Amino acid sequence: MHIIFYLDQGTTLSKFNELGTIDRELAFLKGLVKEKYKISLFSWAKGEDEKFVKKINPIKLVENKKKIRSRIWVIPELIRLMRKNKNSILLTNQTFGSEWALIASKLTKTTMIARSGFPLSLHTKKLYGKFSLIYIYFKFVEFFVFKFAEKIITTSEHQYRYISKKRKKNIFLLPNYVDIEKFDTKRNYKNNNKLTLVFTGRLTKQKNLEFLLKSIKNVKNIKLKIVGDGELRLQLENYVNENSLPVEFLGQKKNIELKNIYRTSDIFIFPSIYEGNPKAMLEAMASRLPVIASNVIGIKQIIIDNVNGFLFNENNSIDLSGKIEKLRSSRERRRIGKNAYEYIKKNHNLKIYLRNLKQILNDK
Repeated sequence: MHIIFYLDQGTTLSKFNELGTIDRELAFLKGLVKEKYKISLFSWAKGEDEKFVKKINPIKLVENKKKIRSRIWVIPELIRLMRKNKNSILLTNQTFGSEWALIASKLTKTTMIARSGFPLSLHTKKLYGKFSLIYIYFKFVEFFVFKFAEKIITTSEHQYRYISKKRKKNIFLLPNYVDIEKFDTKRNYKNNNKLTLVFTGRLTKQKNLEFLLKSIKNVKNIKLKIVGDGELRLQLENYVNENSLPVEFLGQKKNIELKNIYRTSDIFIFPSIYEGNPKAMLEAMASRLPVIASNVIGIKQIIIDNVNGFLFNENNSIDLSGKIEKLRSSRERRRIGKNAYEYIKKNHNLKIYLRNLKQILNDK
C-alpha cells in the first residue's frame, strides 16, 4: 500500500527540525515503512527540505516548489503525485490546508483520511471571536473536510464528539503516541528542599505562561525551567527580570534532549487554557515525571486528578501553588509518576498507535 502523507499548510521538515521534533513527527511513518508500506511525504518546502532526503529514506520527499504564492497551486502538484501513484491513500497531518488536498483527492478519486489534532475553529473563536474572518474561514474548512473526506482521525474524545455532530460514520479516535523507549528513565525521587519545575511548549498566549510566572512569585524554594520558543519570549523574559524570578529559559531543544531535562526535574507544569492531545505533556508522563496541569479541555481527559497527575482550576494561583506543595513529598511524586507512566504505556504507546493506524488504513 502506498501512503501520501500531506503536511498541513506551510509546514516543512525544516520547521520540524527547528522545533526539535522531526524525529518525533516521523516516528510513525518509519514504523509504517517497517510494515512494508510505501510512503511519499508532501512538504510545503521550496527546496530547503532536500537536505533531509537521506535522513527520511526510504520515505520519498515531494516538495511544493511552485514559486507562485497562491496556495491553490498545491492542487495540481498533488494531482500529479496521485496519478503517478495510483490506488494510494492520502493521509493529512492536520486540518489547516487540507481543503486543497481534499479537492485533489476528489479529482483523482483518491481515498483521503483527514487527521484533526484540534478544531481550529474553536481555537480562533476563543482568541479572536466568532465574527472574525479567520474563525469563519476555519469553520468553512472544517465543514468541507469533515463532510467529504472518506475518513477522519481525531486525537481526543472531546474532538470526536465535536466531529460526530457533523458526520456519523468513519470517525476514528487515535490519540497521539509516545516512543516510550526514548523517554522512560530511572528517576530518583529525592526529598529536595528546592523543587525544579519544567514547562515545554510554544511560548504563546494559549500556553498561559504569564499566569504561571505570576503564580510562582510567592512560592518558595522552587526553580522553573522553560523549554521552547515563541512570540512571547521577550515579554516573558522581561517579566522574569523585572521580578527577579527563579526562571531559566532554555530555548528550543531537540526532542531527544528532553529525556535528560525531565530526568533532572521534579514536576512538569502545564498551565494551558486549552489543548488537543498535548504531546509535550504525554512525553513528560512517559518520563515518570509528575504533572500539574490546568483543568481544561484536552488535559482533563488525560489527567485523573490525584491519580496520574494533579489538576488545578484554570487561572487559580492558590490552587496551583497548593498542588506544588503536595508534590514536595518524594513519595507523592513517585506514586504520581509511576501512574503517569503506566497510563502512557497503556494508552499512548507508539506500537499500539501503529497497530490501530494500520486497521484504519486497511478498513474498507
